[in-house]
Amino acid sequence: MKITDLQGLLTTEDYSLAMSFIGEYRDPDEVISPVGEPYLLRWHVVPKNAQANVYFHILLGDDIGDMHTHPWHNMSVILSGKYIETVGAQVGDRYIPSGPYVRNKGETIYRQPQTPHRLELHPDSKYCMTLFSTGPAIKEWGFYVGHPLDSHWVHHTEMIENIDKTSRRRILSNYVL
Repeated sequence: MKITDLQGLLTTEDYSLAMSFIGEYRDPDEVISPVGEPYLLRWHVVPKNAQANVYFHILLGDDIGDMHTHPWHNMSVILSGKYIETVGAQVGDRYIPSGPYVRNKGETIYRQPQTPHRLELHPDSKYCMTLFSTGPAIKEWGFYVGHPLDSHWVHHTEMIENIDKTSRRRILSNYVL
C-alpha cells in the first residue's frame, strides 16, 4: 500500500494526524499481509534499533491465527478508531484467555512480553491508528496454538515454517511482528 492510498482511506483529521507521525511522502516501512491483503501498515517513528522502538500503525484487519506474544514489554496508544483485544495469562505452556476488550481512542494498553494477545478490528471501524512502543527484546516470541485448555507455545519461526494445515491458520510466510 502506498502513502497516496491513505487519503482515500482516512478521514481528513486522521490523515493530518498520520502525516504528523510519518511525514508527507513516506510509504510504510512494513506492510504485513500474510494472506495477501494488508492488515497492518507500520512506519518506524524512530529508526529501528535494539533498545527501544516506536511505530505508527494503521490496523486494517484482524490478526491472523492464534494469540501471540512479543519479545519485549510494549505499549499501544489508540489514536483513532478501535479494536477488540483478547488477552491471556500464561500458565506454563498454556494460557487462560480473558476478554474480549474493546480498546477505544485515547486508551493506553501496556503488555508484558509473556502476555499473549490477539487483535481484531472493531466492526464499527474501517481502520485503527495506534502508536506502538517497545523496550529491548528480553525473550523469544511466538504463538499459542490450539484451544486454551490444550494449547502450547510455538516459536514464531516454527509457526511460520511449519504450517499446521488442519488448523484455521493460513500461510504466514510474510508475517512479521
